[in-house]
Amino acid sequence: MSGFSDQADLNGNKYSELFNAVVRLSRLLNRKVGKNVSFDQRFGRGKILSLLSGSDGLSQSEIAKQLSLSPPTVKEMLDKLESVSLIERRQDSSDKRKQRVFITESGRNLLSSDSDVECGDEVKEIFSVLTASEQDELLYLLLKLDGELPTAEDASHSLSESLPMIRNGVRL
Repeated sequence: MSGFSDQADLNGNKYSELFNAVVRLSRLLNRKVGKNVSFDQRFGRGKILSLLSGSDGLSQSEIAKQLSLSPPTVKEMLDKLESVSLIERRQDSSDKRKQRVFITESGRNLLSSDSDVECGDEVKEIFSVLTASEQDELLYLLLKLDGELPTAEDASHSLSESLPMIRNGVRL
């Protein structure tokens, strides 16, 4: 695969190549991650536990917003996490209509015993062909494409300063 130095070098073919490469990677990840479980569900549950480990007591809507997931998807994930005692819901003391979500001791133990709870061996295998530096660069570029990071014109900080905004797959 040939490299290119700046956006001015990109023509329609290069955009098509980029798009097709992303589609192929997406299909590969979907095949590797799970047959009966959607990609968002498998990764979302780990993200919910990671998020709650640092911000316990969020509402369902706050979780949905912070993880860019739909409220029904979050509800389904929370139901499953609660059914295996990894989280618990408690009524909000100031607003009885709301429930707050808390990670349980079992949830914390799961996170501490498996720091990659949201990433299976299949996914590690896919990205293991990249060096740690290349993985950091890929993460930076994907987040930039997703609108999570400032553009090059707006950025006044280096790649290594940008990456700590992400911890355990959760945007801080």
